[in-house]
Amino acid sequence: MPQLLSWKVGLPYHFSVGAVVTNNMGEILVHRWMNNPHFQNKEIFILMRETPEENEGLEEAVRRGLAEEFGISATIVDYIGSITAEFKHGQTGEKVEKTTTYFLCKNPVELPKGRSGEGLEVTSTLEWHEPKDLAGLSERQGLDLNSSDLDESKILLRVASILEKKN
Repeated sequence: MPQLLSWKVGLPYHFSVGAVVTNNMGEILVHRWMNNPHFQNKEIFILMRETPEENEGLEEAVRRGLAEEFGISATIVDYIGSITAEFKHGQTGEKVEKTTTYFLCKNPVELPKGRSGEGLEVTSTLEWHEPKDLAGLSERQGLDLNSSDLDESKILLRVASILEKKN
């Protein structure tokens, strides 16, 4: 059976799950790329995002994505909303509508060890950042590269607010 949630020629829609992983200091774990041609050689920060596989639940996809992309496990705390964005497909130039549903996750470790995934995600550096600082970076990169898919500031600010209320 084909992957139903991925973009296909003529069906420019994509669905993924995202994880906002926090540590005990209230920081968020992200991918960071520097000088990657995929991102026009710009510095880019992105949360974990994964497309669910056939017959895989959303929470299962989050756990798999965390293991593959970040090399960690984490406790899923809550659903924290979705972002619908657009990007141009690199090979066809077709505009793709992408919806990412995010989950707040908790992992108290400093930095992950060993990633099992393939592709672009395992070429990043993994870093912890303050939520509000990261939100500003995320908004700017979306504007700089004219790609709303790279702007996760809405979710990051929501997490910042959640973490502030807990303290």
